[in-house]
Amino acid sequence: MPEVSPNSAPLHAIFFLEQSKENRIIPLTAKKEIFKRLVACLIKPFETAGWWEKELTLIEKIGKEVPCYRMLFDKSGKVVEQIKAI
Repeated sequence: MPEVSPNSAPLHAIFFLEQSKENRIIPLTAKKEIFKRLVACLIKPFETAGWWEKELTLIEKIGKEVPCYRMLFDKSGKVVEQIKAI
């Protein structure tokens, strides 16, 4: 089943979701802000020094290579049009 395939897929963008009264996509360019937002999304089941080093290295690489955006959205679903335009 494609929905649960173990195959990899390209990561074209990361959206940090924020419910709002408007639909807007804001590109994030400050690497420090992107890094802070990505670190906040980490799930920390078993933290060791090695784990942190590996995860922080990965987050730094993702932040440099993958475009990141703040996505403000309302409940209308109209933000989908803006996502498709990226």
